[in-house]
Amino acid sequence: KKASSANGDAMEDGKYLAGNGQVSLASISGDGTDLATNSLPYSPGMHVDLDANAKSDGAYKFDLSFQIKIPSDVHIWLKDNLLKDSVDMRISDYSFNISRADATTFGSKRFELIIQR
Repeated sequence: KKASSANGDAMEDGKYLAGNGQVSLASISGDGTDLATNSLPYSPGMHVDLDANAKSDGAYKFDLSFQIKIPSDVHIWLKDNLLKDSVDMRISDYSFNISRADATTFGSKRFELIIQR
């Protein structure tokens, strides 16, 4: 949405509320707010930080749902800052591990989305 702000906006975004689930995922607004829904203006090569957490150690996977609703010329890359890896989510899922003893394996610094047209 062209008129959206990179910062959290209570009228356009949905604040993330922690639940009782095993896994949690939120996007992070420009002002550092965890969001469940994040309206952003598109800019080529834009980055969206993610906050990925789990209550226990284990293997987890990102996959892209509703690909049919994303224009075919839009690519969504998942970047893993810990492993220095990235994947085009239109082409492949991404598996990763979380170890609660190692804070670099989860949280707000590990993953980001890069959206390119």
